[in-house]
Amino acid sequence: MILWQSIKAVEEDARYIYLRKSWNALTIPKDAFFSSAEAEVFFDAASSYWRDAKGIVLYPTPDVSGVWPPAPRAGNARELGDKP
Repeated sequence: MILWQSIKAVEEDARYIYLRKSWNALTIPKDAFFSSAEAEVFFDAASSYWRDAKGIVLYPTPDVSGVWPPAPRAGNARELGDKP
């Protein structure tokens, strides 16, 4: 049994999911799941449990679609006032 608080990081690469401790890790091959979607669900759940145990809060990405003025865009105008 391992407490989520003792896990230092929950990471993944193309082939494995890692539950890292201080100097070692529990390595879970993604091939152990029936599908890549099932491995992704496990990784998301493990990440969520770990963040909850550590008190890590993920803030949502701000919606900037209604921001005014809009960000400037690069054009190809040669002179001031020319249209791109």
